[in-house]
Amino acid sequence: MSHYRKLPVSLWTRPAMRRLSTAARLLLLYLRTGPQTTSIPGLMVLGEAALAEALRWELSEAQKAMQELVDAALVRINREERVIWLPSVIADDWPASSKNVQGWRDYWEDVPDCDVKSEAGRYLRAALAASPTHLSAFVAYAPSDAPSDAPSDAGRGIGGGLGRGEDKYPPTPKGGSGGEKSPSQIAPPRKRGSRTTEVLPAGFLDFWRAYPRKESRDKAIKAWLRLAPDEELQRAILAALERHKRCPQWTKDNGQYIPHPTTWLNGRRWEDQPIANGAPSSNGWTDTLRAFVEGGEQ
Repeated sequence: MSHYRKLPVSLWTRPAMRRLSTAARLLLLYLRTGPQTTSIPGLMVLGEAALAEALRWELSEAQKAMQELVDAALVRINREERVIWLPSVIADDWPASSKNVQGWRDYWEDVPDCDVKSEAGRYLRAALAASPTHLSAFVAYAPSDAPSDAPSDAGRGIGGGLGRGEDKYPPTPKGGSGGEKSPSQIAPPRKRGSRTTEVLPAGFLDFWRAYPRKESRDKAIKAWLRLAPDEELQRAILAALERHKRCPQWTKDNGQYIPHPTTWLNGRRWEDQPIANGAPSSNGWTDTLRAFVEGGEQ
């Protein structure tokens, strides 16, 4: 096992991170870097009692901090099987080669079958579709959900800690009655001269089609994966995008001041209120400066 884990500097500027309490931030860092982590980015088997002991907290403190991460949609947990998954880690800790993905196999098989493992499998298959060799290596031992992977009460609501504390199983990549595609339906990314279709993270294609500035698509995909938006947030993003497309900052000078899609997603710009026609604004200049400063990430 590697003796280090990757943590991007941008982790500290992400709105979700900044809204967390000090205890929740510490717990998140421990979940991402602690000795319980495996080669599979973000997936581990660990109970809250063991967490409390490792951090020298009272059990109630560990449970409170964990629930805060769950409510912020940063963590999925099945308390009965003690399975924890952090969806955004794969975007920050991308496997260097398909051999790394092959090396996940023993850890994957050791994780108890449950709804969180099932969701992690669907999400990882969608993410790894960006690389045909990575995807092939993963589906060799994690091809699709088994019947036992269906959502269970253990992972729902406050008791199981999935999603945002709602009694609702989180959204998964599109396809099939359960939101999952069989191995034969999962296609590698489109190659030049090929007609094969590409599997993208759930909701990203709708966003990409709607966004007027088509630049740095791979960077935008990584930003979308870090965001891991559920269906409600996807709808909010698309609705805000339609408003922004009509605002003067985006329509003047042939769209010169439209931010890069990665910048727009990383900055949670859908939460901004676009300035109406005729209102003074320096936002176009701000977007240009932001795009220049973040140019290395576009």
